[in-house]
Amino acid sequence: TVQQRPHSPQESVSLPRNAPTAKSAEPSAFGAEDTYDSLYAKAEKMLTFGAWGNASELFRHCLEKRESWQAHFGLVRATTRELTDLSNFSAVQKDADAAFDKMTAAERISLGKRYVPKLDEKRQSLKNSLSLLERNDLHEFIMQKDKRSTLGEPNRKGIAAIAFGGILLAVFLIIGAALFGALPEQPAVGTVVLCVGIAAGVVCVAFGARAYSKEKRANAAKEAVRAVTEQTRNIERKKLMAQIDAIDYLCGFLKY
Repeated sequence: TVQQRPHSPQESVSLPRNAPTAKSAEPSAFGAEDTYDSLYAKAEKMLTFGAWGNASELFRHCLEKRESWQAHFGLVRATTRELTDLSNFSAVQKDADAAFDKMTAAERISLGKRYVPKLDEKRQSLKNSLSLLERNDLHEFIMQKDKRSTLGEPNRKGIAAIAFGGILLAVFLIIGAALFGALPEQPAVGTVVLCVGIAAGVVCVAFGARAYSKEKRANAAKEAVRAVTEQTRNIERKKLMAQIDAIDYLCGFLKY
């Protein structure tokens, strides 16, 4: 008998040429064996599960296999969550164009029976939101009209305090000067009156300046808040209008 010598640890064992390596053994998400039909079926299944991102990816792989309006429109359906959220419609506008270009009139009408009623309801909901936004703007305009008209105007209390301080200072100066003339042998009396007048006038002027500055900062803050609020509402208004335009675009093709 011939005894076989075992392999030593240093000796490498050769593999057959066609033996799979560890990397090639890993399954891929979209294998070469996937056909257009199998990918499309998977995409439709993802739509039923509400897995919108997975469905979009599968529809894109369908388009890599071959061009079809169903895959283009599938991307629109996945991105807009079956045409219920048109906020990202601009991202698939070209896919919608490509799909409608290749559809027959019968196919468009068939899809319209499924989607147009929901789109009409969505349009009305968006219009209601837009109308509410406009009413809120009008209500705020009426409520804040007087406040907005006074923004940037000088603070009356501050100005009054400054004016009163100036008048008080002038009065005490006049009184002090009169006392100096009337009582030359007692200059201390005039000096005291002058000091009191100067102190009172300075206090009033300082108080008025502080009140004026505080009100000015408050008005600036109110104006900044109002500007930010108006900008936010303008952005929201544009979003609502964009969705309404997208619905009008879709219904224009799906109804006729």
